Amino acid sequence: MSVQEGFNRYACDVGGCGKVNYDREGGTYAVRYVERKWIDANFQQRSATFCTDHAAKFDAIVRAHDADFAAFMKNGAMPSGVTTTSTTTK
Repeated sequence: MSVQEGFNRYACDVGGCGKVNYDREGGTYAVRYVERKWIDANFQQRSATFCTDHAAKFDAIVRAHDADFAAFMKNGAMPSGVTTTSTTTK
């Protein structure tokens, strides 16, 4: 049996997804996985690898966030389900 090197393991980082493929970079299966980066609430850059299904869901979350943020910047509107608290110190 021959050995063929140069394959990468691709797996979706979403818990419970379970999609895993082995392929060369840019191959048929490799292009089904994408890396997304974002800045979290603590201003830290984060990244994850997603299968095409979960990448589409992640992108929808980001689009909704962008719309909520645009509304906030326009008129101070808070998205439904978001609560804020203020404390004053003396």
